[in-house]
Amino acid sequence: MSPTSSDSTIIPASDAMAIHPPLAARPASAGFGAAYPAGRRELSLGQWLNSNRSLIVLVYMVFGLGLSTWSITEFTGLAPNPWTPIILASFVFGIYLLNWVAESRTDFLNDSSRIIVVKYGLMFRLLVAGFFLGGISMVAWLGYMHWSINLLIAIGVLYSFPLLPWYGKGKWGYVRLKDIGLLKSLTVSGTVTGYLFGLPLVFAKEVPALPASYLWVLAGFGIIAFMNTVYDDLLDYAGDKMEGVNTLPVLLGKRDTAYLILLLGSAWLCIVSAAGLSGYLDSRLWIFLSIQACLPFTWVGLNRLWSGNQLYMDLLIESDLLVLSFGLLWLGR
Repeated sequence: MSPTSSDSTIIPASDAMAIHPPLAARPASAGFGAAYPAGRRELSLGQWLNSNRSLIVLVYMVFGLGLSTWSITEFTGLAPNPWTPIILASFVFGIYLLNWVAESRTDFLNDSSRIIVVKYGLMFRLLVAGFFLGGISMVAWLGYMHWSINLLIAIGVLYSFPLLPWYGKGKWGYVRLKDIGLLKSLTVSGTVTGYLFGLPLVFAKEVPALPASYLWVLAGFGIIAFMNTVYDDLLDYAGDKMEGVNTLPVLLGKRDTAYLILLLGSAWLCIVSAAGLSGYLDSRLWIFLSIQACLPFTWVGLNRLWSGNQLYMDLLIESDLLVLSFGLLWLGR
């Protein structure tokens, strides 16, 4: 019997072989440069990077999150607190790993580079549990166990596991946040934006008057983060549809979702341009917000044309945090 979208069972090796034979055929203990079975050549560096791209992109994204948190601290004139980016980046990293555990089947269907969850099922689960327990203990020991951290953990659990009461298809049941189309995209983008811009203020001993451009930067990133979430779901369309995960692309279709992303990007770019021409934005802020607003066009356009290593395309798609970081440093000069 085919498991439902809420099934968190690790995929059996036989299923993995059927879905992605080139990766699954490799010995579970094989590392970089290990030989394939007879007749197969060793992995090149590019192939190894591509086969592990999900973990590489996750680390890259979490690094960008930490750097962005520090950049926001500098931009707003808050007293530096090194624990703020470390705590936020660590818990977001743990939440993503938790979702990999809960969604091992769907994630593997979408991206074969997440075979790490398949190969090291129990070990991976124990690692994630240890990571969370260690992180919570560290935050409590440092005295930063604020209600916002508890809320972040709760959102992560509700996102990955069917614990939320919901009425659908004529009956009540339990679903995950990620099963509720628009709410899923709003939850991810809203959580990242809210914690990225809010946690430095929560952990600050004293909050100075925020710069006038703060709300523009916050709004710009929030809109881009929403489009990035929807676009990531667009890339996962095949596996999500197969497993019955009702993301916006599954509900709207691939073409209409791409049009929605481009429409939102165009609308935000028009708003930024109108504000700049009206004198509400200084030249630097106008340039930064315009560059940021063009990111969705880059994702949609280049991904259709790109034929090289998928890792580089994935890194480009998740570059919104680095753009924010360097943009804030430039604006604060």
